[in-house]
Amino acid sequence: DFGYVHKGASVSNQNVAIGNKTITNASYQDTLDVSGTSTSGLVSVTGFNGLAASTNGATTNNLVVGVDSSTVGSLAGTVNLTLTSNGSAWGLANGTASRSGSGSITTSGAVYSGLGTWATNGSGSWGTFASGFGSNWGSNQGSPGLDAGYTNTDTATFGNAISSDSTVSLDGASPKLKSITFNNTSASYTLAQGSSGNITLNAGTGDSAATINVTGNHEISAVLTGSSAVNKTGTGNLTLSGVNTYSGQTNINAGTIRNGNASGALPTGTVLTLGNASDNAAGTFDLYGNNQTVAGINTAGSAGSSNKITNSLTLPATLTVTNGGNFAGKIENGGSGKVIALAVTGGNLILSNTTSDYTGGTTLASGATVTASGTQALGNGNVTVNSGATLVMQPSTVGTAGTSVTYTLNGGSTLNLKFNSVSGSGVYSNWWGQNVYNLSANAGSTYSTLNLGSTGILDLSGARNTNKISLVLDSDSGTSGIIRGSLYKFTIATLDNINWSGGDITSLFDLDLSNFRYADGSAFDSNTFYQLSFVGGDSLVLTIPEPSTYGLMLGGLALAAAAVRRQRQKKKAAEAEAKA
Repeated sequence: DFGYVHKGASVSNQNVAIGNKTITNASYQDTLDVSGTSTSGLVSVTGFNGLAASTNGATTNNLVVGVDSSTVGSLAGTVNLTLTSNGSAWGLANGTASRSGSGSITTSGAVYSGLGTWATNGSGSWGTFASGFGSNWGSNQGSPGLDAGYTNTDTATFGNAISSDSTVSLDGASPKLKSITFNNTSASYTLAQGSSGNITLNAGTGDSAATINVTGNHEISAVLTGSSAVNKTGTGNLTLSGVNTYSGQTNINAGTIRNGNASGALPTGTVLTLGNASDNAAGTFDLYGNNQTVAGINTAGSAGSSNKITNSLTLPATLTVTNGGNFAGKIENGGSGKVIALAVTGGNLILSNTTSDYTGGTTLASGATVTASGTQALGNGNVTVNSGATLVMQPSTVGTAGTSVTYTLNGGSTLNLKFNSVSGSGVYSNWWGQNVYNLSANAGSTYSTLNLGSTGILDLSGARNTNKISLVLDSDSGTSGIIRGSLYKFTIATLDNINWSGGDITSLFDLDLSNFRYADGSAFDSNTFYQLSFVGGDSLVLTIPEPSTYGLMLGGLALAAAAVRRQRQKKKAAEAEAKA
């Protein structure tokens, strides 16, 4: 019995020992030739010649039975033996002797391809070498993924054999596959663990990832393991409901992966990428009412907002990102009650989509940076920047299309405002001998601004003068366009109200100008800036001759301006003014 032999495998030959023994008081002895043929075209027989009789025991030689594994097929059959005297008889005096004989050996087994297509109309077991091997798969295909020597060649395909929803259970099998294909739009497959087992996904030779190609709606509840990246291809929906442990990336090149496990179906260390640069197809990750933690989120190709993170069940779900990424896709609620929240706990996450509308809020933990570019990059929910976290705003209007949102900057957090080159357009009337350049019209274009809408709140109640917010003005080592000796007016935020602990709002901020440059490229001298004061509902600038005593709190003045408006119920903008 050769058992089940994978196509292309190296198969050990089977040896059949044949002897030529001297018989006591025999009339004659002769040497022996042995040959054979097999009824299976995949079984070969190699005989031998000239096996001498032994006068003091038995001599043997091996008839060699081998297998051709280059072609799939059955090894079942009969090896027919021919044993022939080669004419070297001795001791024969008179009469004749029979010079030939015969025998037979039964062979069994099969050569299988490992490229399995489910052939049973209904549920069943995967099959193992010991039980039910290949019984539910196509002819000579065997149960794929079971030979340890072929961990990145076998494939499993689930097509139109079923006419109603069916479950394929591993039931003790642990296949290793380079790809799984679901191709049935009228009925759904579920790959389940059954009694035991898991599925290892390994990239094929020359491939960057293992592949799960899906047409229709199908599910894998068995655990997916392995060290390869996993590419989800095809326009269909794949629900993953096991606690999967593979260590590679998760790439949704097309279609949708649904998070069908309450603890998160994707490994927490995986980096999730939506879209495909080769054909610009879009991918979707559906939280499906369950929380999920991943190492990072990215997009590939140019599908933009068609790449989506969504939630299609009426249960709130949180996506936690532990190590940043670069995401240009849309993060959206799936509908009423199908809310998404975003938590960033580490790394730098760049969000550049301007149509995200998730309302569960965004939380930045210590060590995390979120770089936002464009209105609604942070959705339509509340934003909390905790101590040790940084919110970076690219030169754009960052904010929300929603209402009554609150942006919270806690003590120890950082707000980084990016600046491109500004200019001296829009000059105010001369004030105390100084021209003030009003750059409010450039807010959101040449420098970042925060728009929280007519009912938005900026919450600074978690900051103190002993636990300040760092306000960074950042021109990325380029020039800000600001000219020495001039006064500038910037709109930092548009909002309705500010909450803080009382006292001088300016004292809640530390200003960082270490990466800010004058128009000539030179670094800012912190002693150049001076204290600002406010009169009426407008922002005014006054030069104080003791910069070491007063200093400039540009962001603090912006917020202080907003505080005055809150008290006087006037303009809905926070403004800052600086003298250079």
